[in-house]
Amino acid sequence: MSAPDILRWYIDAITANRKETNFTLSTADELLGLATLVNRKKDDFSGKTITLKGDIDLSRYEDWVPIGVFADDEHKKFSGTFDGAGHIISNLTITSPDGLSGLFGFISGGTVKNLGLTGVNIHRAGEYVGSIAGSIVNYAKMIACYATGAVRGTDKVGGLVGNVGNNSSVTGCYSVCTVSAVNRAGGVVGAASYSDVAGCAALNPEVCAPGMHGRVAASVDSAQAVSNNAAFAGILKKDGSTRWQRTGAGAVDGVSLTADQIKADPTIGGRFKGENGWTTSPGTLPGLGGKTEELPEHLK
Repeated sequence: MSAPDILRWYIDAITANRKETNFTLSTADELLGLATLVNRKKDDFSGKTITLKGDIDLSRYEDWVPIGVFADDEHKKFSGTFDGAGHIISNLTITSPDGLSGLFGFISGGTVKNLGLTGVNIHRAGEYVGSIAGSIVNYAKMIACYATGAVRGTDKVGGLVGNVGNNSSVTGCYSVCTVSAVNRAGGVVGAASYSDVAGCAALNPEVCAPGMHGRVAASVDSAQAVSNNAAFAGILKKDGSTRWQRTGAGAVDGVSLTADQIKADPTIGGRFKGENGWTTSPGTLPGLGGKTEELPEHLK
């Protein structure tokens, strides 16, 4: 599909109103158009909102190019608000060994919210890797998001976000991704610096790295960076054990919850409630847009 076709949603909107700040996307090609605009520095969408109109399947893209990359010795950033509106983006695949890998590569001052990713497969990326974003910095926010699948990289690799920095936050999110790295692998985030990870749940089957790794986060700059987080007690480490030392709601491994506790309380200790946009039902995982997520095998 040609560039004008994948950008039609944007071209039509700004032709009608050059000061337009609200855009909608409904297809995989339109999502690719967003990546094209950001990565070519045509628009970083600062002060603008993009809203999904429906679920999107990315299976036709064998190696997704993240929205926001590092190229030509500079970061191409996304700085707007991306509202999933409770929809799901499925089958994200990245095979490139580059860093800053995820649906988004680099978010600076932007927000991603109300979004689910399922069937993520990031094979062998470099540093700063997460299903939803490689790195979020400069007061960026991730709110009410979740992901399933597998995420692999070298350093700062998270089930949702690889790196969270400079007064950014991940709030009310969860991951069911298998996570593996050489260093700093985390079930939710790889590393957090001067930022917050709060009210999240690491429900991953395994989080593995020869170096630093943690159920919720591998490394944080202070105890205040993590609060009110939970984790599946059976998450496997690289050595095959489930012995995590830094447990507790305010620690990088989170407070431990058994599979039976998770099945009985789909709000995961009140972290995922309807008032925050979540749909819950016993025996399932929290979902968005009126739907719940099926329990994976390791939680049944």
